[in-house]
Amino acid sequence: MNEEQNIDDSLKMTDDSGEQSTVNVQSSTKDKEVMARVDTNQSTEEQPETLNLKPATETMEVHHHPHVEKKSFKEYLLEGLMIFIAVTMGFFAEQIREHISDTKREKEYIASMLKELRADSVQLAKVFKDSIRVQKLDSLALYFLSGDASREAIQKTYYLGNYIESYTPMIFNRNVLTQLKKGGNMRLIQRLNVVDSLNKLDNIITKCDGQLDVVGKLSLENTKEEFSIFNISYYIKNKQWIKSSEVYNNPALKYLTNDKEKIIKFGANVAFQSSVLENYFYMLKVYSKYSNTLINFLEKEYHLEKE
Repeated sequence: MNEEQNIDDSLKMTDDSGEQSTVNVQSSTKDKEVMARVDTNQSTEEQPETLNLKPATETMEVHHHPHVEKKSFKEYLLEGLMIFIAVTMGFFAEQIREHISDTKREKEYIASMLKELRADSVQLAKVFKDSIRVQKLDSLALYFLSGDASREAIQKTYYLGNYIESYTPMIFNRNVLTQLKKGGNMRLIQRLNVVDSLNKLDNIITKCDGQLDVVGKLSLENTKEEFSIFNISYYIKNKQWIKSSEVYNNPALKYLTNDKEKIIKFGANVAFQSSVLENYFYMLKVYSKYSNTLINFLEKEYHLEKE
């Protein structure tokens, strides 16, 4: 009974409020639509942005190789021959360049050699003036070997004794020869006859220098020995050295020793010194003759002007 009454009451309420319930239903529908849109917007805003990480694909151009025809054997052979010719020509060009450079240096060496030979000729003329020393030493040796002890003979020996102590040596210019031989530059001299001539010149100079060493040695030995023969105090007066001419004219001159054997032996040493010196001058004459010939030869061979 109560339930049926409740149902009826509800129906009445529905009928009495029909318009109101319609409005409520419509408003309820609009609210739902708004809420749905809000939810949609919120869900859209809440979702994180996604990055498109897919790599960008670039358009690749594909190059198609053109069709190349194969070369024939003759073409390969021709290319190889051209390369060989190019390398060979480069080699010959380098050889020609070196030849021109070496020829220039060769001529420069010969020109320098001529200057040295001419300078030696001037010096040699001065050395030959001292060749009189040979005659003076010969005379001195004869006085000692003869045993002549006269006042005149003693005066002569004091005068001639000065020729024992000194001599004029020949100092050759060998700079170019040294550079050519020791520097390995003799290969630059392309003419064989010139090489032979320079080698001969070097041999002559070497022999002269060797003889000069002997001359110097004998001169030193005899100089030491003469101080035991000659009285050097004659050259001092009032504690001063006097002129040699005053000594030679001194009638009281005597030797320090009367030992004839010693004097004769010393005379033999002087004679040997004279002989060695004479041989030295002979070698210098050989050099002088060959040097003059070589100067003329080199001037003609290399077309160099005479000075």
